Amino acid sequence: MMAFHDLDDLELATWKDRQWMPRKQRIWAKLEHQLVDLLSILPTLPGAEQLPPDWTKNPPRIHRGENYQAYSYRALDIFTYSQQSSHILLRLLLLWGHPPAIHLIAKGQPQEWCVRRLTGRNLHAWHLDLGDSPWDWFPFPLSAKPWNQHWAQLRAADHPYFKLSCWKAEVDPSGLEAFATAQVGELLAALSPPPH
Repeated sequence: MMAFHDLDDLELATWKDRQWMPRKQRIWAKLEHQLVDLLSILPTLPGAEQLPPDWTKNPPRIHRGENYQAYSYRALDIFTYSQQSSHILLRLLLLWGHPPAIHLIAKGQPQEWCVRRLTGRNLHAWHLDLGDSPWDWFPFPLSAKPWNQHWAQLRAADHPYFKLSCWKAEVDPSGLEAFATAQVGELLAALSPPPH
């Protein structure tokens, strides 16, 4: 009988595969190069200039990790702000084996600001989750109406964080720049004040 700590056949094959880890490092190196290119593109898209200055004063940065929900990841924080009970983050996340994603995470005053700006806007490709922290999320069921029309229901759910997310249609990270600029551009346009 196999003990819990014994490797199964697939785990053993992975352990024996000396090319797996170098291949993984090569893949991340290529994707990180794309993130570096995006460092100077995404924060300068139209609409970024009208965000509150405190939100954009920190330079964008890349984070690396090996265990987010058991997966290796790279994240580009396009802008981030945290002060007492207020928090906002716009992130491009590459999670190993998953489609690339854009996440807008907000709590407190920035969340209220976003909801005011997004009222009446349709972000068809975006999904909403609620959470008690920036890492743990619960799907928030939406009808066909724009998500921000559910604001009273969202507040009644009593989770301090919300996350707006948009995923690339496929896992393949090819075309990452086009996906990121299109979706971040759409979000920044939605957050811009309506024309007079």
